[in-house]
Amino acid sequence: MTTYLWGASGAVGQFVLPLLASAPGRLLAYSRRPQSAQMPTVAQAGVEWRCADISRQELRLNDRDSNVLICAGPLDHFTRLMGRTALPAGTRILALSSLSARWKAGSPNVADARLAARLLDAEAELVSRCEAMAATACILRCGLVYGAGVDRTLTPLRRIASRWRMLPWPRGARGLRQPVHADDIARALAHAAQAKVPLHGVFELPGPERLSWPVMLQRVLQTTPTPSRLCLLPDFALERILRALTRRGEPWASKLSMLQRVYEDQVTAVDDWYRFGVIPRAFSPTPADFSFDGASIKSMA
Repeated sequence: MTTYLWGASGAVGQFVLPLLASAPGRLLAYSRRPQSAQMPTVAQAGVEWRCADISRQELRLNDRDSNVLICAGPLDHFTRLMGRTALPAGTRILALSSLSARWKAGSPNVADARLAARLLDAEAELVSRCEAMAATACILRCGLVYGAGVDRTLTPLRRIASRWRMLPWPRGARGLRQPVHADDIARALAHAAQAKVPLHGVFELPGPERLSWPVMLQRVLQTTPTPSRLCLLPDFALERILRALTRRGEPWASKLSMLQRVYEDQVTAVDDWYRFGVIPRAFSPTPADFSFDGASIKSMA
């Protein structure tokens, strides 16, 4: 077996790598940036690192091998790579998508609607390509991923709370979310890569708990190095503050877009987890979940 892993240094890829390193066969790990040999995940025996830009890369697969291709990076770029790659019959493809494909479709926010459309198009194209080449495509939709310290939602909010010792939040913003740990997603990918019968289709892997934003944020604030509290403001007040800050550009424009969604519930069933032999953990974050440490990831394998 030859396994190819794209996004090996990303939020989920960092957890996937040590799970695959001990499996039989050849493992090629791809990253956009050169990786330091001192990193524990890089120094794993049997891992061959490649520095490559997935949007420009060309790939040739050996039809005599059993090929497993895993993408823990941008789905649209990976789908285009698969479109220009000859896939031997029996090739197994695993890729991450996002539950944003469901939640942001039809959003009045133009950027959100475009993201959902891009994800849905990439998912459909990848499945169609694999079916035409007698390959299989297993696409995992995840949402509100945490655990590697590089997410764009909980980690930035925790950073604000650590700096200000408080986190302002609109009083009425109590939409439900299902945070999921990156390591649990990684274990689902590893299971699917090694399963005797390949999975084909789109699967949804949310976290197991349905939590309101205030409850979820209170748990995050318990991990800050200095005591921090959730400061509930009148709904209009925080929106006015963010609208004023959007004149500075990003990341404030994105935070305003996020604010407009936190009043809505974004939840889905957890049934698909059982197909992957993984029981996702409850949301009990620790400080380590908000700062990447290769050594700690290695120890979790």
